[in-house]
Amino acid sequence: MKRKSKVAAKGSSSKQESVVSGAVKLFLGEGYSTTGMDDIAEEAGVSKATVYSYYRDKASLFADVVHRVCEDLGGDVEELAGDTPEVTLKAAALYGAERLLEALDRSLLQRVVSEADEFPELGKKLWGSGPEKIEAFVARYLAEANRRGVLEVKDPSHSAA
Repeated sequence: MKRKSKVAAKGSSSKQESVVSGAVKLFLGEGYSTTGMDDIAEEAGVSKATVYSYYRDKASLFADVVHRVCEDLGGDVEELAGDTPEVTLKAAALYGAERLLEALDRSLLQRVVSEADEFPELGKKLWGSGPEKIEAFVARYLAEANRRGVLEVKDPSHSAA
């Protein structure tokens, strides 16, 4: 299931949304080090001064882009709860696989790895927005199912991992 990206929707203006959209395209397509603020301004159809009116430097724009992309990929895992453990656990597994494939499709994983030296916090952000959220949801679900006697799970956190 392909979801529509809401990455630029969080901006406060259409110009900022254009800057973010242009930056997403260039950072994920070309990489951080080869993308300049001039390139982003051109891609967004705005002046370089406009880009700097929203972001103090390229690093802060890149951090915002990664944050938005990760939030967009993360979604709301609480919606995965179904009527039975089988339905819920299958939904969680499918959801995790879809998010991983979407991240690969958007080249996000490759960019996070390639920029890890300069931005080591990106891996933690990516993990926290997707896999960690799903793992925590499954652990909570297993603990609750165990408490209700629907499943017998000795260590829900370990089982979810």
